Amino acid sequence: MANQTIVKDEYNALEYFIRVYSHKPLSQYKDMFLHVFKWGITSCALVHIIAWLISLLQMRHVKYWKITYPLLSIGVFINFLISAIFIFVTSLFISLIFDLGSFDMPGFYALALGLAQTIILLFFAFSHILATL
Repeated sequence: MANQTIVKDEYNALEYFIRVYSHKPLSQYKDMFLHVFKWGITSCALVHIIAWLISLLQMRHVKYWKITYPLLSIGVFINFLISAIFIFVTSLFISLIFDLGSFDMPGFYALALGLAQTIILLFFAFSHILATL
C-alpha cells in the first residue's frame, strides 16, 4: 500500500510539472529566448560539471596531476564558454522562428529545446573524439 502512494505522489509531481509548463505559453520573444537559453545553459553546465568531476577523480592516479589538473580545468571552462556561445546563438534563432511564425511556445517546449541543444553538443563532442582516434 505504501508503494502505491509513493508512485502516485511521483506521478502527481510529474503531472504538476507538465501542467505548470503547459498552461502558460510564452508569447514574447524575450521570454521564449530566456527560457530556452536557461534550460540549455543549465543542462550544459551540469554535463560539464559532471565531466570535470570524473576527470578530477581520474587525475589522482596520474603522476603529474598537479600540473595537468589546472590545465584540464581551464580546458573544461573554455569548452563550456564555447558551448554557451553555441547555446546562446541557437536559442536566439529558435525563439526568432517561433516569434516570426507567431507561435506561442509552451514552457515544456522550451525545456525540450534547451535539453536538445545539450544533446546535440554531446553528439558533436563524441563524434569529434571518435574522428580523432
